[in-house]
Amino acid sequence: MTADETIVFLTRAALLDPRMKRVDPAEYADMAIAWADLLDDVPLEVALAALRKHYRESSDTITPARIVDLANLAVPPALPDITAEVEAESKRAQLAAAGVTEAEYEAHRFDAAWIAARFQTREIEATDA
Repeated sequence: MTADETIVFLTRAALLDPRMKRVDPAEYADMAIAWADLLDDVPLEVALAALRKHYRESSDTITPARIVDLANLAVPPALPDITAEVEAESKRAQLAAAGVTEAEYEAHRFDAAWIAARFQTREIEATDA
């Protein structure tokens, strides 16, 4: 949440729980900044859903830790990024099909003549078979 969103959140929390209310504007601003620092990666909508869930289940004052706990339950874990693994496997398969080792490829990858000759040789072998 941004600092402005945190103010919206804290205002909603104060309406539900008088212990969250701050009368002194400076104290309220300090509280908003402190909470915003802790909840910068929690979207406002998720925080408000956590607030609702918390006060439906508890009469304790909500804390940033409770919001994060509830937010983690609301957001499914990210899937692992397997792009690099898939690319590496694809590269290995293509090199194997061409009869080229990874060491040969790395040694000659910028040598267009070697690549053309290597693939031409593979095509000739394939047609002779």
